[in-house]
Amino acid sequence: MFYLLAVSSMLGYALQNALLVRYARRMDGLSLAFYRNISFLVTLLPLLFLSSPQEIAAVLSHWKVLLLSGIAGGVYLAIVFESYRFIPIGIGHTIKRATINALMVPSGLLLYGELPPPAGFLLIAIIVLSCIWLSVQRVDTPHISQKLLLGISLSILASFPVVITNIILADMSRTVDPLASSYFWEAAIGIATTVIILLRWVLLRRGLTRIDSHTVLGITAAASPTLIGTGCYALALSMGPIAIVSAIGSGSLIITGICGWLWYHEKLSRSQWAAMVLILVAIVWLKFV
Repeated sequence: MFYLLAVSSMLGYALQNALLVRYARRMDGLSLAFYRNISFLVTLLPLLFLSSPQEIAAVLSHWKVLLLSGIAGGVYLAIVFESYRFIPIGIGHTIKRATINALMVPSGLLLYGELPPPAGFLLIAIIVLSCIWLSVQRVDTPHISQKLLLGISLSILASFPVVITNIILADMSRTVDPLASSYFWEAAIGIATTVIILLRWVLLRRGLTRIDSHTVLGITAAASPTLIGTGCYALALSMGPIAIVSAIGSGSLIITGICGWLWYHEKLSRSQWAAMVLILVAIVWLKFV
């Protein structure tokens, strides 16, 4: 059951990520993050239906941690959606996953006293070098602004807040109900994006991008696989090691690359596919050394 949940989570996240790209390239990342996560207040309600009132109350008692998680998640989504305007989704997702796994090493050391063996550091070096190799290769995508370095920088930057919010979800899934935790985790991100947009308007006079109801429904539909992604992710975290869940989640690299190729005509070269596969193998191997 643990592995089935982890694989289902990976598929749900990979699908919604690929589906949302078309909207990320039509509006600013923070506005898309708002529309995405506000829709979860309705579409993720089945997660609450499976939780008791006592379990829901226990999750809400951690409101301070949820607030921190929401802010980190909102910042992450705004950055990663913005990056899709400058970089193919396959490359951006690969770089982000590689950076997240590299960040998990010091996070594990500081939080849990986990020090990877020498082979782990070697694999991290392979991941970093493969990312550099991937980043210097040009992609023939005329529909994307040719600012590859900016897209890569945003993908790396997005990895820092997502590590924070994922660690918080992992802790909550193991201490209180995982399904209720996942619902309020996503809801907190939606609330945080609302606050950030208000602050942006006050400081920069740049508010929320206005869209029609058809686009709102489109974003809601594209983000709906998150019900499977987030729900199964929280359940998997409550049953098994976070390292294994993360390793299985790395399989989304290949799925995202294929979706980018088929749906957005972002055809990658053989060397780019080789770099992505090398990173994927190193990430998976890193979790088992």
